[in-house]
Amino acid sequence: MFKNFVGKWGFLIAGILFLIAAIMPFAEGQTVKVSFFVIGIALLVVGTAIARKRRADTPPKR
Repeated sequence: MFKNFVGKWGFLIAGILFLIAAIMPFAEGQTVKVSFFVIGIALLVVGTAIARKRRADTPPKR
């Protein structure tokens, strides 16, 4: 069960954290960290793909 949690939500949480890390300097008047922003978007895309794949692999409800 823990493996399913990490596979499904780990990438999404990591992506959100990277996006927050990218935007934090912007709040202080500095430039956005583009590298963190790109990594965050990539992790969100991978996380959603894994979540969709897991949902497609489950048997249909009756």
